[in-house]
Amino acid sequence: MKFPKEKSLSMNEIQQISFNILCVIKKICNQEGLNYGLAFGTLLGAVRHKGYIPWDDDVDIIMPRPDFEKLMKYFENHREELLPYEPWNRSKHPSYPYTMTRIIDNRYILDVDNEEPCGMGIFVDIYVLDGAGNSIEEARNLLNKTKKYPSGIFLSTRKKLKNGGTKGFIKNLIKPLYFAYVKMMGREYFVKKLYRIISQYDYDKCSHLACLEWDNTTASATAKVDIENPVEVEFNGEKFKAAANIDFYLTHAYGDYMTPPPEKDRVYHHLYKSYRKSDCI
Repeated sequence: MKFPKEKSLSMNEIQQISFNILCVIKKICNQEGLNYGLAFGTLLGAVRHKGYIPWDDDVDIIMPRPDFEKLMKYFENHREELLPYEPWNRSKHPSYPYTMTRIIDNRYILDVDNEEPCGMGIFVDIYVLDGAGNSIEEARNLLNKTKKYPSGIFLSTRKKLKNGGTKGFIKNLIKPLYFAYVKMMGREYFVKKLYRIISQYDYDKCSHLACLEWDNTTASATAKVDIENPVEVEFNGEKFKAAANIDFYLTHAYGDYMTPPPEKDRVYHHLYKSYRKSDCI
């Protein structure tokens, strides 16, 4: 497939399409009584800007594992009526290189830098919360323990090693060796290692949760009671849910989160272009 660069979608267009997907997810969750919460930069945008961070276009939500599985079942049972919106994950699309699930709009397609095409459209990320112990510290420690596996999964699916992003002579010396190692071991090696750890924690017996599947920071560590008793926040003129104790989570992730970064740091970070399928050959 050829991507006509002059027809790539603008950030504002992507924001609107992603927002439409989010509204579909919200409608299903409200109808079915499922817990979810805006997360990461999306939650920061809701609190600080009442919508998107102006230089960002993606949407992130967190969902407890039991609610996520019910959402997937709903999409499976109502597939035709929900199109063009559909889940995108490894179980349905083996060439998809990530472990988190996305809900996509399949009228669009992405051209991702340094990644083999897998047919994915514009999306909303769902970061699934699994059991992660019985304190916020235990959940964060577990995230630190497991983060090498999502990193290995990501690097193993890159076409080539990219320069930059790593500081220090030793780290830059080791990086090519590590890249060769993860390419040799392959994605499934790291996937199996990761899910073996996840399976050791009984969701029902844990008071704290975390997205062990992908988030390789400690920002997703969440008290179960907070996601099960969410609050409402405004995003693009609509009300959405977020885990309670917003200040606690945003402060941990961003520090002084109400102060925008310097102008020079307000940059768009995603390494992909988005297109209408009808514009691609």
